Amino acid sequence: MKTIYAPLTCYLPDNFSLEHILCYNKRWKEKYIYFIHTIVFRSLRDKGSFSGFVNLPQVIIQKFLGSNYSRHIIRQLINSGIIERNNSHLSGAFSKSYRLTEKYRVDRGIVTTQITKQTYCRKIALAKDQKAQELIKLQPLLKHEFLQLSFRKIRVEEAMQYISRTYKENTPQYSSRLISIEQFNAMSQKDKDFTFTYKGGRLYSPCTSLARDLEQFTYFQGYEEEESVSIDMPNSQLCFFSKYAKMNNIGKEGQEGRNFVQKLQNISSSNSSPYVIHFSQWDNHIFSGKGYETIMSLSKWKGKDKGHTQEERQEFKAEFFGQLFYNSYRESFTDMERVFMFNFEEDAIKLRDLKRVLGNRQLAIEVQTLEGNFFHNIVTSYMIQNRYYDIPFTIKHDSITLPISQASYLIEELNNLVREFFGRNDISLKFEIL
Repeated sequence: MKTIYAPLTCYLPDNFSLEHILCYNKRWKEKYIYFIHTIVFRSLRDKGSFSGFVNLPQVIIQKFLGSNYSRHIIRQLINSGIIERNNSHLSGAFSKSYRLTEKYRVDRGIVTTQITKQTYCRKIALAKDQKAQELIKLQPLLKHEFLQLSFRKIRVEEAMQYISRTYKENTPQYSSRLISIEQFNAMSQKDKDFTFTYKGGRLYSPCTSLARDLEQFTYFQGYEEEESVSIDMPNSQLCFFSKYAKMNNIGKEGQEGRNFVQKLQNISSSNSSPYVIHFSQWDNHIFSGKGYETIMSLSKWKGKDKGHTQEERQEFKAEFFGQLFYNSYRESFTDMERVFMFNFEEDAIKLRDLKRVLGNRQLAIEVQTLEGNFFHNIVTSYMIQNRYYDIPFTIKHDSITLPISQASYLIEELNNLVREFFGRNDISLKFEIL
């Protein structure tokens, strides 16, 4: 019996037309559409800026476009002013990246179209299935997580009504949530395609890309009348970095950091200094879930040392990683690096040393991989080994979501896991009812 492949739903800028492509070849219609859709979809899925570039590995491009056509198609789209390529990428280090030109950026709106040509639908379906199989073969425990996804569902009609009331149609906020709802719903539908990839130490699925304000409409099959609970690791990236730094004591910049601290102390002794000396260890702050609040207070974020709102905290986290934790190594210090170095000298030296040796992007991958190892390997393995097969759960980077009746007793078992992993008894996972 011949297999019938489901049509591929693609997202395109609402002002785009195939006729805009110079020397348009109608035999390549599906290839043009799918390549542009891939750029749009990844920007929406990852909630990124449409002015940013999207990494697309060459091996993936050749699978979707065909090795004999990919260069020509991409060149056509560039010459037609539809896409741009980031020519500053490092060969052999990172994938080439692309974005839509300003004229076609989908801040204005998107439209959907379907690819129905069976030969192309088959090509994409087989390529994605092969990729998923390779991923599960590489990390067998992910198979259990993949099966768990089918038990997580979303009340589509309620979620759609919510985004229609809350966001203007065709805005990036509306469009990204529309895709999230469709992807989330696809997890429990047979023969439906959805994202399941492992990249940079993290697993990406519809659960990881669902906007926080849509989680209220989700539930688990078999627990339809129950609320779900998200159990997460406070200050997760900071805690896993601390663990990684202890495992990889490459060395110390030493004198650079100490000279800087001495200079600040000399200034402080003769002038009023904006920095306050804190002798408590950085680990005590982060493992109690107060790392961000501590640096917000010390740096007087938004002109105040306490009383920051949740919105200000979220805004601060972006600056924290951009100015201090995952920014590029430089001989000079950012303002936030100065605060961190002055108050937590030893930890600041370790951070700078690792960024200098690994590079900031690789350091992020290493830390996220360690985080992923805990949640995707240790936690998932624990669920299997303790015969919790019938308890549905999903993992979102640094958190695990469960039905509330199961979370009520599992949270202490998970607390014991995380305490054993970090070798500290002062850690407690926090939980939130969705």
